[in-house]
Amino acid sequence: MFAPVSVAGVLLVAAVRAGPAVHTIALFAFVLAAQLFAAIVFHFDADRKNSRNRNLVEFTAETNRAILLNEGEGKIFEAILDYGLRILDKANLGTVLTFDETGALVIAASRGFDEDFIRDFRLPLEESFIYRQTGGMISGPVIISMDTIRSPSTRFEPKIWKFKSIISAPIFVDGKLHGLINFDSDRRGTFDDEDLEAVRKFSAQIEVSILARKRFETTIAESRVDRLTGFFTRTRFEELFELAAERAQRYGEGFVLGMFDVDELKKVNDGYGHLAGDRLLKSVADAIRNASRKSDLLGRFGGDEFVGLFSRADIEFIRSRADALLASFRDAPLDLGGTTLVPRFSCGFASYPEDGRTLEALMSAADNRLYVVKASHRSDVSPEADPPA
Repeated sequence: MFAPVSVAGVLLVAAVRAGPAVHTIALFAFVLAAQLFAAIVFHFDADRKNSRNRNLVEFTAETNRAILLNEGEGKIFEAILDYGLRILDKANLGTVLTFDETGALVIAASRGFDEDFIRDFRLPLEESFIYRQTGGMISGPVIISMDTIRSPSTRFEPKIWKFKSIISAPIFVDGKLHGLINFDSDRRGTFDDEDLEAVRKFSAQIEVSILARKRFETTIAESRVDRLTGFFTRTRFEELFELAAERAQRYGEGFVLGMFDVDELKKVNDGYGHLAGDRLLKSVADAIRNASRKSDLLGRFGGDEFVGLFSRADIEFIRSRADALLASFRDAPLDLGGTTLVPRFSCGFASYPEDGRTLEALMSAADNRLYVVKASHRSDVSPEADPPA
Protein backbone atom coordinates (compact mmCIF):
# COMPACT_ATOMS: atom_id res chain seq x y z
CA MET A 1 0.00 0.00 0.00
CA PHE A 2 2.91 2.36 0.69
CA ALA A 3 4.77 1.55 -2.55
CA PRO A 4 3.37 4.42 -4.75
CA VAL A 5 4.44 7.11 -2.30
CA SER A 6 7.80 5.48 -1.55
CA VAL A 7 8.78 5.14 -5.21
CA ALA A 8 7.63 8.69 -6.01
CA GLY A 9 9.64 9.99 -3.08
CA VAL A 10 12.82 8.38 -4.37
CA LEU A 11 12.17 9.84 -7.85
CA LEU A 12 11.56 13.27 -6.33
CA VAL A 13 14.92 13.24 -4.53
CA ALA A 14 16.67 12.16 -7.72
CA ALA A 15 14.86 14.82 -9.75
CA VAL A 16 15.88 17.62 -7.42
CA ARG A 17 19.49 16.67 -8.09
CA ALA A 18 18.88 16.32 -11.83
CA GLY A 19 17.45 19.76 -12.58
CA PRO A 20 14.31 21.96 -12.65
CA ALA A 21 12.49 20.29 -15.56
CA VAL A 22 12.85 16.82 -14.21
CA HIS A 23 12.01 18.20 -10.78
CA THR A 24 8.63 19.46 -12.05
CA ILE A 25 7.77 16.11 -13.64
CA ALA A 26 8.80 14.20 -10.52
CA LEU A 27 6.81 16.54 -8.30
CA PHE A 28 3.74 15.93 -10.46
CA ALA A 29 4.32 12.18 -10.17
CA PHE A 30 4.66 12.47 -6.43
CA VAL A 31 1.35 14.34 -6.17
CA LEU A 32 -0.39 11.69 -8.31
CA ALA A 33 1.07 8.92 -6.18
CA ALA A 34 -0.06 10.64 -3.00
CA GLN A 35 -3.57 10.99 -4.41
CA LEU A 36 -3.53 7.32 -5.43
CA PHE A 37 -2.43 6.36 -1.95
CA ALA A 38 -5.20 8.47 -0.38
CA ALA A 39 -7.76 6.85 -2.71
CA ILE A 40 -6.54 3.37 -1.75
CA VAL A 41 -6.76 4.21 1.94
CA PHE A 42 -10.22 5.72 1.46
CA HIS A 43 -11.54 2.68 -0.37
CA PHE A 44 -9.92 0.34 2.16
CA ASP A 45 -11.60 2.22 5.01
CA ALA A 46 -14.88 2.31 3.08
CA ASP A 47 -14.69 -1.45 2.49
CA ARG A 48 -14.04 -2.02 6.18
CA LYS A 49 -16.97 0.19 7.19
CA ASN A 50 -19.22 -1.51 4.64
CA SER A 51 -18.14 -4.90 5.94
CA ARG A 52 -18.88 -3.86 9.50
CA ASN A 53 -22.28 -2.54 8.50
CA ARG A 54 -23.07 -5.77 6.65
CA ASN A 55 -22.09 -7.78 9.70
CA LEU A 56 -24.31 -5.63 11.90
CA VAL A 57 -27.25 -6.30 9.58
CA GLU A 58 -26.47 -10.03 9.51
CA PHE A 59 -26.12 -10.08 13.30
CA THR A 60 -29.55 -8.49 13.68
CA ALA A 61 -31.09 -11.08 11.36
CA GLU A 62 -29.32 -13.96 13.11
CA THR A 63 -30.38 -12.90 16.60
CA ASN A 64 -33.94 -12.29 15.43
CA ARG A 65 -34.01 -15.83 14.05
CA ALA A 66 -32.70 -17.21 17.35
CA ILE A 67 -35.31 -15.20 19.26
CA LEU A 68 -38.18 -16.46 17.09
CA LEU A 69 -36.95 -20.04 17.50
CA ASN A 70 -36.87 -19.40 21.25
CA GLU A 71 -33.27 -20.56 21.48
CA GLY A 72 -31.43 -20.25 24.78
CA GLU A 73 -29.51 -17.20 25.90
CA GLY A 74 -26.28 -19.12 25.30
CA LYS A 75 -27.05 -19.25 21.57
CA ILE A 76 -27.62 -15.50 21.54
CA PHE A 77 -24.28 -14.88 23.24
CA GLU A 78 -22.49 -17.19 20.80
CA ALA A 79 -23.93 -15.17 17.91
CA ILE A 80 -22.95 -11.93 19.63
CA LEU A 81 -19.33 -13.02 19.93
CA ASP A 82 -19.10 -14.48 16.42
CA TYR A 83 -20.34 -11.32 14.77
CA GLY A 84 -18.39 -9.12 17.14
CA LEU A 85 -15.15 -10.78 16.04
CA ARG A 86 -16.15 -10.31 12.41
CA ILE A 87 -16.83 -6.63 12.97
CA LEU A 88 -13.65 -6.14 14.99
CA ASP A 89 -11.44 -8.23 12.72
CA LYS A 90 -8.24 -7.07 14.44
CA ALA A 91 -9.12 -9.12 17.52
CA ASN A 92 -7.76 -12.65 17.96
CA LEU A 93 -10.29 -13.80 20.51
CA GLY A 94 -12.96 -12.61 22.90
CA THR A 95 -15.44 -13.30 25.66
CA VAL A 96 -18.97 -12.46 26.68
CA LEU A 97 -19.30 -12.21 30.46
CA THR A 98 -22.55 -12.31 32.43
CA PHE A 99 -23.39 -12.32 36.12
CA ASP A 100 -24.09 -15.56 37.97
CA GLU A 101 -26.38 -15.92 40.98
CA THR A 102 -23.63 -14.69 43.33
CA GLY A 103 -23.03 -11.51 41.31
CA ALA A 104 -19.68 -12.67 39.91
CA LEU A 105 -18.83 -12.42 36.22
CA VAL A 106 -18.66 -15.76 34.41
CA ILE A 107 -17.95 -16.62 30.80
CA ALA A 108 -21.16 -17.08 28.80
CA ALA A 109 -19.40 -17.39 25.42
CA SER A 110 -15.77 -17.37 24.38
CA ARG A 111 -13.34 -17.80 21.50
CA GLY A 112 -9.72 -18.81 21.99
CA PHE A 113 -9.78 -19.75 25.68
CA ASP A 114 -9.28 -23.28 27.01
CA GLU A 115 -11.99 -25.18 28.84
CA ASP A 116 -10.23 -25.11 32.22
CA PHE A 117 -9.97 -21.32 32.09
CA ILE A 118 -13.64 -20.99 31.15
CA ARG A 119 -14.83 -23.41 33.84
CA ASP A 120 -12.82 -21.82 36.65
CA PHE A 121 -13.40 -18.20 35.68
CA ARG A 122 -15.16 -16.21 38.41
CA LEU A 123 -14.48 -12.49 38.54
CA PRO A 124 -15.96 -9.76 40.76
CA LEU A 125 -16.99 -6.77 38.66
CA GLU A 126 -14.64 -4.58 40.68
CA GLU A 127 -11.67 -6.63 39.45
CA SER A 128 -12.58 -6.43 35.77
CA PHE A 129 -10.36 -4.43 33.41
CA ILE A 130 -13.12 -1.99 32.47
CA TYR A 131 -13.98 -1.28 36.10
CA ARG A 132 -10.37 -0.51 36.96
CA GLN A 133 -9.86 1.52 33.80
CA THR A 134 -12.91 3.71 34.48
CA GLY A 135 -12.80 3.76 38.26
CA GLY A 136 -16.19 2.08 38.29
CA MET A 137 -17.80 4.70 36.05
CA ILE A 138 -18.79 2.21 33.34
CA SER A 139 -20.76 3.84 30.55
CA GLY A 140 -19.38 2.65 27.21
CA PRO A 141 -16.59 0.73 25.49
CA VAL A 142 -12.99 1.59 26.36
CA ILE A 143 -9.55 0.60 25.13
CA ILE A 144 -7.81 -0.94 28.12
CA SER A 145 -4.40 0.58 28.75
CA MET A 146 -1.26 -1.47 29.32
CA ASP A 147 -1.00 0.08 32.79
CA THR A 148 -4.37 -1.44 33.67
CA ILE A 149 -3.46 -4.81 32.17
CA ARG A 150 -0.15 -4.85 34.07
CA SER A 151 -1.60 -3.47 37.29
CA PRO A 152 -0.70 -5.62 40.32
CA SER A 153 -4.29 -5.25 41.52
CA THR A 154 -5.72 -7.10 38.54
CA ARG A 155 -6.65 -10.73 38.96
CA PHE A 156 -4.39 -11.88 36.11
CA GLU A 157 -0.64 -11.94 36.45
CA PRO A 158 1.04 -9.91 33.68
CA LYS A 159 3.46 -12.71 32.90
CA ILE A 160 0.62 -15.13 32.04
CA TRP A 161 -1.74 -12.61 30.43
CA LYS A 162 -0.45 -12.59 26.86
CA PHE A 163 -2.92 -10.11 25.39
CA LYS A 164 -1.58 -6.63 24.80
CA SER A 165 -4.63 -4.87 23.37
CA ILE A 166 -8.14 -5.11 24.78
CA ILE A 167 -11.44 -3.39 24.09
CA SER A 168 -14.00 -3.94 26.82
CA ALA A 169 -17.61 -2.86 26.47
CA PRO A 170 -20.57 -3.00 28.85
CA ILE A 171 -23.83 -4.66 27.84
CA PHE A 172 -26.74 -2.65 29.22
CA VAL A 173 -30.35 -3.84 29.13
CA ASP A 174 -33.05 -1.42 30.26
CA GLY A 175 -30.35 0.76 31.78
CA LYS A 176 -28.97 -2.06 33.94
CA LEU A 177 -25.55 -3.65 33.49
CA HIS A 178 -26.21 -7.12 32.07
CA GLY A 179 -22.64 -8.16 31.32
CA LEU A 180 -19.45 -7.32 29.42
CA ILE A 181 -18.01 -8.15 26.02
CA ASN A 182 -14.23 -8.15 25.54
CA PHE A 183 -12.14 -8.27 22.38
CA ASP A 184 -8.45 -9.18 22.74
CA SER A 185 -5.34 -9.01 20.56
CA ASP A 186 -1.80 -10.23 21.20
CA ARG A 187 -0.40 -7.15 19.44
CA ARG A 188 0.16 -3.89 21.25
CA GLY A 189 -1.70 -0.79 20.05
CA THR A 190 -4.02 -2.75 17.80
CA PHE A 191 -7.24 -0.86 18.44
CA ASP A 192 -8.07 2.77 17.66
CA ASP A 193 -10.96 5.22 17.95
CA GLU A 194 -12.61 3.82 14.83
CA ASP A 195 -12.67 0.36 16.42
CA LEU A 196 -14.07 1.90 19.58
CA GLU A 197 -16.91 3.47 17.61
CA ALA A 198 -17.62 0.14 15.86
CA VAL A 199 -17.88 -1.61 19.23
CA ARG A 200 -20.11 1.18 20.53
CA LYS A 201 -22.57 0.62 17.66
CA PHE A 202 -22.37 -3.12 18.12
CA SER A 203 -23.03 -2.83 21.86
CA ALA A 204 -26.14 -0.77 21.17
CA GLN A 205 -27.40 -3.51 18.83
CA ILE A 206 -26.65 -6.14 21.48
CA GLU A 207 -28.85 -4.29 23.95
CA VAL A 208 -31.69 -4.14 21.43
CA SER A 209 -31.37 -7.88 20.72
CA ILE A 210 -31.28 -8.98 24.37
CA LEU A 211 -34.16 -6.67 25.25
CA ALA A 212 -36.16 -8.07 22.32
CA ARG A 213 -35.50 -11.59 23.56
CA LYS A 214 -36.63 -10.75 27.09
CA ARG A 215 -39.83 -9.20 25.80
CA PHE A 216 -40.39 -12.18 23.53
CA GLU A 217 -39.98 -14.52 26.50
CA THR A 218 -42.47 -12.42 28.46
CA THR A 219 -44.94 -12.63 25.59
CA ILE A 220 -44.49 -16.40 25.36
CA ALA A 221 -44.93 -16.76 29.13
CA GLU A 222 -48.09 -14.65 29.06
CA SER A 223 -49.49 -16.77 26.23
CA ARG A 224 -48.94 -19.89 28.33
CA VAL A 225 -50.29 -18.69 31.65
CA ASP A 226 -53.70 -17.25 32.48
CA ARG A 227 -53.09 -13.83 33.98
CA LEU A 228 -55.90 -13.90 36.54
CA THR A 229 -55.40 -17.36 38.04
CA GLY A 230 -51.79 -18.19 37.20
CA PHE A 231 -52.95 -21.51 35.74
CA PHE A 232 -51.79 -22.73 32.35
CA THR A 233 -53.83 -21.66 29.35
CA ARG A 234 -55.80 -24.35 27.56
CA THR A 235 -53.28 -24.60 24.72
CA ARG A 236 -50.33 -24.97 27.07
CA PHE A 237 -52.16 -27.48 29.27
CA GLU A 238 -52.95 -29.60 26.22
CA GLU A 239 -49.26 -29.61 25.28
CA LEU A 240 -48.20 -30.63 28.78
CA PHE A 241 -50.90 -33.29 28.94
CA GLU A 242 -49.42 -35.02 25.89
CA LEU A 243 -46.01 -35.12 27.58
CA ALA A 244 -47.51 -36.45 30.82
CA ALA A 245 -49.51 -39.13 28.98
CA GLU A 246 -46.41 -40.28 27.09
CA ARG A 247 -44.49 -40.57 30.34
CA ALA A 248 -47.33 -42.44 32.05
CA GLN A 249 -47.54 -44.91 29.19
CA ARG A 250 -43.76 -45.40 29.09
CA TYR A 251 -43.41 -46.11 32.80
CA GLY A 252 -46.78 -47.76 33.40
CA GLU A 253 -47.98 -44.98 35.70
CA GLY A 254 -51.44 -43.58 36.28
CA PHE A 255 -52.82 -40.14 36.99
CA VAL A 256 -56.13 -38.43 37.69
CA LEU A 257 -57.69 -35.75 35.52
CA GLY A 258 -60.02 -33.42 37.42
CA MET A 259 -62.57 -30.91 36.11
CA PHE A 260 -63.65 -28.03 38.38
CA ASP A 261 -66.56 -25.72 37.68
CA VAL A 262 -67.00 -22.61 39.86
CA ASP A 263 -70.62 -22.44 40.99
CA GLU A 264 -72.78 -19.32 40.66
CA LEU A 265 -70.15 -17.25 38.82
CA LYS A 266 -72.78 -15.74 36.51
CA LYS A 267 -74.92 -14.66 39.47
CA VAL A 268 -71.92 -13.00 41.10
CA ASN A 269 -70.98 -11.24 37.86
CA ASP A 270 -74.53 -10.02 37.31
CA GLY A 271 -75.20 -9.06 40.92
CA TYR A 272 -71.87 -7.67 42.09
CA GLY A 273 -69.87 -6.98 38.92
CA HIS A 274 -67.06 -8.72 37.11
CA LEU A 275 -64.43 -7.63 39.62
CA ALA A 276 -66.29 -9.60 42.27
CA GLY A 277 -66.50 -12.51 39.81
CA ASP A 278 -62.75 -12.31 39.31
CA ARG A 279 -62.24 -12.43 43.08
CA LEU A 280 -64.38 -15.56 43.26
CA LEU A 281 -62.46 -17.24 40.45
CA LYS A 282 -59.11 -16.34 41.95
CA SER A 283 -60.06 -17.53 45.42
CA VAL A 284 -61.05 -20.95 44.06
CA ALA A 285 -57.96 -21.14 41.85
CA ASP A 286 -55.66 -20.20 44.74
CA ALA A 287 -57.23 -22.84 46.95
CA ILE A 288 -56.83 -25.54 44.31
CA ARG A 289 -53.20 -24.52 43.76
CA ASN A 290 -52.40 -24.54 47.48
CA ALA A 291 -53.86 -28.01 47.82
CA SER A 292 -51.88 -29.34 44.83
CA ARG A 293 -48.31 -30.55 44.54
CA LYS A 294 -45.63 -28.93 42.41
CA SER A 295 -45.74 -31.92 40.08
CA ASP A 296 -49.47 -31.40 39.36
CA LEU A 297 -50.61 -29.45 36.29
CA LEU A 298 -53.41 -26.90 36.55
CA GLY A 299 -55.15 -25.16 33.66
CA ARG A 300 -58.00 -22.77 32.96
CA PHE A 301 -60.22 -24.09 30.19
CA GLY A 302 -63.05 -21.59 30.15
CA GLY A 303 -64.60 -18.73 32.04
CA ASP A 304 -65.44 -20.80 35.12
CA GLU A 305 -63.75 -24.12 34.32
CA PHE A 306 -60.45 -25.39 35.67
CA VAL A 307 -58.71 -28.66 34.91
CA GLY A 308 -56.02 -30.47 36.84
CA LEU A 309 -53.69 -33.36 36.12
CA PHE A 310 -52.67 -35.05 39.36
CA SER A 311 -49.78 -37.44 38.80
CA ARG A 312 -49.34 -40.72 40.66
CA ALA A 313 -52.64 -40.31 42.49
CA ASP A 314 -56.05 -42.04 42.64
CA ILE A 315 -59.53 -40.60 42.51
CA GLU A 316 -60.33 -41.22 46.18
CA PHE A 317 -57.32 -39.22 47.30
CA ILE A 318 -58.04 -36.27 44.99
CA ARG A 319 -61.73 -36.30 45.93
CA SER A 320 -60.83 -36.12 49.63
CA ARG A 321 -58.67 -33.08 48.91
CA ALA A 322 -61.59 -31.44 47.11
CA ASP A 323 -63.88 -32.14 50.08
CA ALA A 324 -61.35 -30.47 52.37
CA LEU A 325 -61.21 -27.43 50.11
CA LEU A 326 -64.98 -26.97 50.15
CA ALA A 327 -64.98 -27.24 53.93
CA SER A 328 -62.29 -24.59 54.18
CA PHE A 329 -64.36 -22.18 52.09
CA ARG A 330 -67.15 -22.31 54.67
CA ASP A 331 -64.72 -21.06 57.27
CA ALA A 332 -63.49 -18.16 55.11
CA PRO A 333 -66.30 -16.64 53.01
CA LEU A 334 -65.67 -13.79 50.58
CA ASP A 335 -66.80 -10.29 51.52
CA LEU A 336 -68.60 -8.73 48.54
CA GLY A 337 -69.30 -5.26 49.81
CA GLY A 338 -71.37 -6.10 52.85
CA THR A 339 -72.53 -9.48 51.57
CA THR A 340 -70.62 -12.66 52.21
CA LEU A 341 -70.33 -15.51 49.75
CA VAL A 342 -69.03 -18.99 50.38
CA PRO A 343 -67.08 -20.04 47.26
CA ARG A 344 -68.17 -23.37 45.88
CA PHE A 345 -67.26 -25.57 42.96
CA SER A 346 -68.51 -28.77 41.41
CA CYS A 347 -65.98 -31.33 40.24
CA GLY A 348 -65.57 -34.64 38.52
CA PHE A 349 -62.57 -36.94 38.09
CA ALA A 350 -61.32 -39.56 35.64
CA SER A 351 -58.42 -42.01 35.84
CA TYR A 352 -55.74 -42.69 33.27
CA PRO A 353 -55.76 -45.24 31.68
CA GLU A 354 -58.99 -46.79 33.04
CA ASP A 355 -61.29 -44.01 31.79
CA GLY A 356 -59.33 -43.20 28.66
CA ARG A 357 -55.89 -42.48 27.25
CA THR A 358 -56.57 -39.20 25.47
CA LEU A 359 -57.37 -35.80 26.90
CA GLU A 360 -60.71 -35.78 25.10
CA ALA A 361 -61.76 -39.14 26.56
CA LEU A 362 -60.68 -38.26 30.10
CA MET A 363 -62.32 -34.83 30.00
CA SER A 364 -65.54 -36.37 28.75
CA ALA A 365 -65.61 -38.88 31.63
CA ALA A 366 -64.70 -36.24 34.24
CA ASP A 367 -67.21 -33.73 32.82
CA ASN A 368 -70.04 -36.26 32.93
CA ARG A 369 -69.31 -36.93 36.60
CA LEU A 370 -69.06 -33.19 37.28
CA TYR A 371 -72.52 -32.76 35.74
CA VAL A 372 -73.99 -35.29 38.19
CA VAL A 373 -72.48 -33.38 41.12
CA LYS A 374 -73.62 -30.01 39.83
CA ALA A 375 -77.14 -31.25 39.13
CA SER A 376 -77.46 -32.52 42.69
CA HIS A 377 -77.18 -28.91 44.01
CA ARG A 378 -75.16 -30.11 46.96
CA SER A 379 -72.64 -27.84 48.65
CA ASP A 380 -70.05 -30.52 49.04
CA VAL A 381 -68.47 -33.04 46.73
CA SER A 382 -70.75 -35.99 46.18
CA PRO A 383 -69.44 -39.51 45.71
CA GLU A 384 -68.39 -40.24 42.19
CA ALA A 385 -71.24 -41.54 40.12
CA ASP A 386 -71.67 -42.29 36.49
CA PRO A 387 -74.31 -40.16 34.76
CA PRO A 388 -77.54 -41.77 33.72
CA ALA A 389 -77.40 -43.43 30.35
